[in-house]
Amino acid sequence: MSTHRILVGFAEALAAPEVCFSLYDAGYELVAFTRDARTCSLKHLPFMRLIDVPAPEADLDACLDAVSALVGNEKADGIMPLDDFSLWLVTELIERGQLGETCVPLSAAPASAHVALDKQAQVEAARTAGLALPETIVARSAADVSEWTLFPCIAKPARAAAAVIDAQSDKRHLAKFGAGTFETQEELCRWLDDHAEDGPFLVQPLVSGIGEGVFGFAVDGGVVSWSGHQRVRMMNPAGSGSSACKTHVVDDNLKRKIEAFLLSIGWTGPFMIELLRGAEGTPWFMELNGRPWGSMALARRAGFDYPSWMANHALAKMPVPDRSGGNDTLEVRHLGRELIHLLFVLRGPKDPAYKAQWPKLLPTLLKVLRPGSGKGFYNYHPDFRWFFVRDAIATLGNFLRKKA
Repeated sequence: MSTHRILVGFAEALAAPEVCFSLYDAGYELVAFTRDARTCSLKHLPFMRLIDVPAPEADLDACLDAVSALVGNEKADGIMPLDDFSLWLVTELIERGQLGETCVPLSAAPASAHVALDKQAQVEAARTAGLALPETIVARSAADVSEWTLFPCIAKPARAAAAVIDAQSDKRHLAKFGAGTFETQEELCRWLDDHAEDGPFLVQPLVSGIGEGVFGFAVDGGVVSWSGHQRVRMMNPAGSGSSACKTHVVDDNLKRKIEAFLLSIGWTGPFMIELLRGAEGTPWFMELNGRPWGSMALARRAGFDYPSWMANHALAKMPVPDRSGGNDTLEVRHLGRELIHLLFVLRGPKDPAYKAQWPKLLPTLLKVLRPGSGKGFYNYHPDFRWFFVRDAIATLGNFLRKKA
């Protein structure tokens, strides 16, 4: 039984329950920081302690001070960021020397963590490593797309998180910028000029296909314990994280290119490479996620317990297992996100670019509402059998509150 205490956050991150189950099963004591413990499903787990900190979207410096103080007050042996905002915070605290001398960051080193937050740098490294990339340009204004002719297209922010100054309060806050899809150059130019302060943006043709994820653990000798998933359904059919996914075998050629990509940015620890496999079979590189990913449940059900491996490796100097996946195809579903998927299908597409491939209502009802065993769902643990239902209620409630 470990005596180490680990600080995790943000507690409301999609991956939080599965990460906490992984660390709990490995014997770690857990404390989580959150924006609001009242709406966080982790409050239903008796082994968790939740502590509110200022939201970084409102007051970044107050949040940094609170997390730094929490590390000291809780005598945390390690801190594991669970989403892009917390990865930004931990990276900043490392650079400021505010994690203390005994708290180990259970994340990538700051230099490579910056790449995980900078999609422009990812694109350049992926291209060099030979990964397939859609045609991509970096744009900050309409002038940068004067010769762009590939439509429909998407403009997505190059920064996963960025510190900006609020003009009214003069306080810094963290921001996550939006993306847009466009049918014409006029629409694209107008949008870029309207969002110039949020740039730069990556402009790419809108590629259709099936979302895939490639996972593993990068160590000094290369990558071990490769695994993969393929999306069965997305929460939002227009593009979002999965609500259901299944295991997928990663081919050796793709592994070699991903390993070269990770080596070029100095990555160590767990990783997730997001791909989109086109109709012709090309695995298009989308992005690197540098923190625990949403479909951690599938990796854990398949025997790849990446969060506890990271903690054991960093805190107890244990070697990382090198495992391979079995031959059986596993599928897991997130109950709350499946219900939200159903709501999106009922509403229909807002953007005509997605109309042709929008899911049909009756087949979606049959797929989403089919019964399944508890272990076939995200966030199920045999010691806390009803937690995945409580988490689904919290997920649906938080979604509806944001839409209200």
